[in-house]
Amino acid sequence: MSIRRSILGLTAVAAFAASACAGTSASAIPSVEIPSVPASIGTGDLQGFCEDFAGALAADWPNIDQSTANELSSVVTEWSTNPGLDSIKGDVQTIGTWLTTTAQAGTASSPPPDVETAFQNISTFANSNC
Repeated sequence: MSIRRSILGLTAVAAFAASACAGTSASAIPSVEIPSVPASIGTGDLQGFCEDFAGALAADWPNIDQSTANELSSVVTEWSTNPGLDSIKGDVQTIGTWLTTTAQAGTASSPPPDVETAFQNISTFANSNC
């Protein structure tokens, strides 16, 4: 009889445990907040932009010679395809065009007012998002 009682006891405990698990509601599970991406960033990856802007363009600005313009024009061209930079795409294109022209001209020149304004807009964006 003692084996029967043990089996009945184990069956009762198993049934109780199973019903306790089945009765757990979703509200008993602790909630975990997942951080969201700031709206200003969007879906694009700004890490490369932030590093390139601070380390290349901003570090050399406005003293851009032909060699530097040639190197930076490919970097800025990549920025124009980044969806995270859509809000400053026009400014990126303005600087990209000026860099390409400077690289092809073979002489360094000071950035014209529209290019300087574009740089300031990109700099403000970088300060807010990087």
